[in-house]
Amino acid sequence: MQINITDIFIPKRLREVNPKKVFELANSIEESGLLHPIIVCENNSHFKLICGAHRLEAFKYLKKKSIESKIVDKHYDIELIEIDENLIRNELSILEKGEHLLRRDEILQKKGLRALKGQNRYFRHDTVTPLTSKDISEKIGTSERSYQRYKQIARNIIPELRKKIHGTEIENQTRQLIQISRLSYETQSKIVNNDIIIESFLQKPISENSNSKLKKKYKIQNHFSIDFKCDGVIYYGDCRDLLKEIPSQTVQLILTSPPYNLGKEYEEKLSIDKYLSLHTEVISECDRVLKKSGSICWQIGDYYKDNEIVPLDILYYPIFKYLGYKLINRIIWHYGFGGNSTKKLSRRYETILWWVKSDNYLFNLDDIRVPHKNPGKVAYKGTGKGNDFTVNPLGKNPSDVWNISNVKAGCKEYTNHPAQFPEELARKIILGMSNKGDYILDPYLGSGSTSVVGLKTGRKVIGAEIKKEYQEIIRKRLNI
Repeated sequence: MQINITDIFIPKRLREVNPKKVFELANSIEESGLLHPIIVCENNSHFKLICGAHRLEAFKYLKKKSIESKIVDKHYDIELIEIDENLIRNELSILEKGEHLLRRDEILQKKGLRALKGQNRYFRHDTVTPLTSKDISEKIGTSERSYQRYKQIARNIIPELRKKIHGTEIENQTRQLIQISRLSYETQSKIVNNDIIIESFLQKPISENSNSKLKKKYKIQNHFSIDFKCDGVIYYGDCRDLLKEIPSQTVQLILTSPPYNLGKEYEEKLSIDKYLSLHTEVISECDRVLKKSGSICWQIGDYYKDNEIVPLDILYYPIFKYLGYKLINRIIWHYGFGGNSTKKLSRRYETILWWVKSDNYLFNLDDIRVPHKNPGKVAYKGTGKGNDFTVNPLGKNPSDVWNISNVKAGCKEYTNHPAQFPEELARKIILGMSNKGDYILDPYLGSGSTSVVGLKTGRKVIGAEIKKEYQEIIRKRLNI
């Protein structure tokens, strides 16, 4: 039956809506019509969406007033229906399939089904009728062997590492997922904490120079316009010219590492007053294009004058404060190794200033949690003494000190850029301070790391680079 779109509300989903997929689906619906109705259940005077979020958003994009819907009894297990629908449509990665199947098993067991060890069967407590894994795999449209393999992969990879794998090429490569799933808990935790590199455990590289080049073809424009079909904008020129093209309050996250005024090959060394004046102009425009819920992460190091260090983050502080920003964190990026000094302590860290425009800023803590040092810690007092876990099952807050290696020759993501931004550093910030489909901006794009990670994680990217040699690096990494 036809239901008014305004009468349908969307609850929290297992999968996030992908804007690019919505646009592609809208084109398909215009040409062929809606092939499958959405599934809803009645909820007071409205309808609660169970399956079909992308179809519903496509209809909204086409400015339709109603959509063909199938209404199911509200007493059905809504999450189970959504899981089956996602699996049957066969649009999930291998890792996502495993996670869906694990969750499906949890629901079945809660509904009074228990597994008989070694038989891959489920029996109801009040009946002898078995529901085998073959029955389930046929129901969701996959082989029994694949069903068991996907579940094993998801079960044996810790949740924190699964989050890290999502959005990368690994999540759809069975062989490499199996290799990772066989690693110990301690080893997987070290990968999450970046103490070791995941690729070192894979028998076959994901792709040639996998971390520095995207395989997928993205639609990238040279100038900014609000285009649903576009994945991003890479502007080859002065970032101030690009910023003028962007409408106010468009960008959710600005992540960048500007030049440090050291006179390197990509910058002209200026007096400190001229240097700060130049960046005040850029920051003012960044402020204009940033949403009220947005963040600016300004990664910076030190300026050197007369054998003395001048901490640039201190000099930037009054610029942001004048524009009304609040400093939420001064993140320490500890990179572990670099040049060795003989007359002072060797430099091993830089800072990231995390600024926000208002108290209502976006922060996805659960997306960047790290494993607990003591995941089995239980309560020492109260009714749950000795039994109740006292740690968050998703992991702990990563704190404001990040141990992430800098990019040197020999690293998989290495390019010929003298100050390359590590993908893992960009990934933490992008996941924590933006959502899929959001615009993220890097006015000083350099080697393109912000845009590479942004596209991998489903964001829309905007960046500018003025140096021609670095523009070529960006083209290669983004496969454009």
